Amino acid sequence: MKVLMCVLLLVLALAPAAPAAEPVARTFNAPADRVWTVAEAVLKQLGWDIDKKDRTIGMIGTDSRRVDGENWGVYAKGRRHRLTLYVKAASDNRTTVTVERGVFKRERILWMDKDEPVPISSDKHDVERSILAAIAKLFDDDHLLWVGVASLVGAWARHPRQGMKVVGAAAAGSPVARTLSNPWVILGVALQATFFFIYMALLSREDVSKVLPLTTLNYIIVASLRSSFWPSR
Repeated sequence: MKVLMCVLLLVLALAPAAPAAEPVARTFNAPADRVWTVAEAVLKQLGWDIDKKDRTIGMIGTDSRRVDGENWGVYAKGRRHRLTLYVKAASDNRTTVTVERGVFKRERILWMDKDEPVPISSDKHDVERSILAAIAKLFDDDHLLWVGVASLVGAWARHPRQGMKVVGAAAAGSPVARTLSNPWVILGVALQATFFFIYMALLSREDVSKVLPLTTLNYIIVASLRSSFWPSR
């Protein structure tokens, strides 16, 4: 009997430990402050109430939500889960968000709660991935909006025709002075500078392979504005 117990203990000691579930994380091309704000907004948008947060350590914890079970007021029993997000700066303009999900069984009698942790399978991370996907979508929508603004600004800046007509029609004065003092020309230059400023800001956040194809909206907007506001004569 003693020999059998020793063999069992030896087998247990040599058996490999069960691998821990890998944390679900994603890195975004944005500073930590911006990602922190977006992460909070996404949690609230998805119905997660924030229980605690600490900006100094980059942690956001949510209240628990029911997964399944029943609630009869004075008595409740079922599984619940809560999320913990860690927002850490990977570099000056890159931030990593890690999402951890805790699942537990809760039995409540009157006001007394009894919680027991429930292990999560290493391949069951749909909730965590959905949070990260929602954060990424909000960033993509934000970038797409700025691409649209940049394209619109660039489209208007490409057609300072009104200013050129005024400068060309004037007979007196220096052409350079007339050009620099013409409000339409000044507006066109200002809009063109704004376009390049927004464009460079977008390139600092996203890859050029993603931003450059979106700027083709510029040509569509130019064609629309030309037919509406600058019809050919």
